[in-house]
Amino acid sequence: VFVLPAFGLLLTIGRVCAAASKFFAVDLLEERSESTSLKHACVRIWKTTGVVGALLFKVSCGLTLRNAGHAIITKWIVHLYWMSNGLTCLVIGYSVIALMYVAPLSEDAASALVRDFPSSIGSPVAYMISSGMCVCGALNLTVYQRAGIETGVVANL
Repeated sequence: VFVLPAFGLLLTIGRVCAAASKFFAVDLLEERSESTSLKHACVRIWKTTGVVGALLFKVSCGLTLRNAGHAIITKWIVHLYWMSNGLTCLVIGYSVIALMYVAPLSEDAASALVRDFPSSIGSPVAYMISSGMCVCGALNLTVYQRAGIETGVVANL
């Protein structure tokens, strides 16, 4: 009963991240200042998402280990935390690999990379946002579980 909806949610988030990464890449290319090189902009984005992803991973991991139980709401809470952990691992890994790959490239080679693979800029950002949404969803369900439906409704308002 729990596995199919949880797997469906994971697939949906993966598809949304793929579509959102292209949007973020186009936005970066349009909004960056002319004085900033594309390679430097990519390096800054990847460093920032890697650091924020590591911080989010620390928060999410600690919260995952605190929740245990057999109630269906607890299973969803833990599932959302595990999804957040996995997405932040993707963010950290993607950022580190992208930084190592782009570091020795020239400005023209970095521009060619971004032109040929525009989602390489936006993927870490999309996964980080999705991870944050999973943590928020799990925290929201935790409020419902521990404080009751009335408090959860008030907290959502």
